[in-house]
Amino acid sequence: MGDLTENFSRSEFSCHCKYPDCDGKTPTVSLLPIAMALEKIRETIGIPVVVYSGYRCRKHNADQGSQETSQHRKGLAADLHTADHPGWTTEQLYDIAKSIPDFKGLGIYNGFIHVDVRPGARKLWDER
Repeated sequence: MGDLTENFSRSEFSCHCKYPDCDGKTPTVSLLPIAMALEKIRETIGIPVVVYSGYRCRKHNADQGSQETSQHRKGLAADLHTADHPGWTTEQLYDIAKSIPDFKGLGIYNGFIHVDVRPGARKLWDER
């Protein structure tokens, strides 16, 4: 049981960096919108959805090559690795995410997908 939704807890979205001055071990932003959208993926695939990367502190976000305006910095994004979802390819996870209107930002990479619940129009990208 999660403390955000039925299956997701705040701790799953914490920054995973090793910096002692990290500001994201317990994100202060509202994670409910991204957690609720991820629940829909979980319902579709029928297995737990593992958040590889959720909220990121400033340093970790920069280490990942992302801009300060990244949806990860706002607590609105998650990256999901295919290895954490047996039997599902990256393309299948991406297609499922595309079918969920809550996701406004969707990116596919080698071995993982990025999903976010940014405001505004939908943006899709392919970085494979």
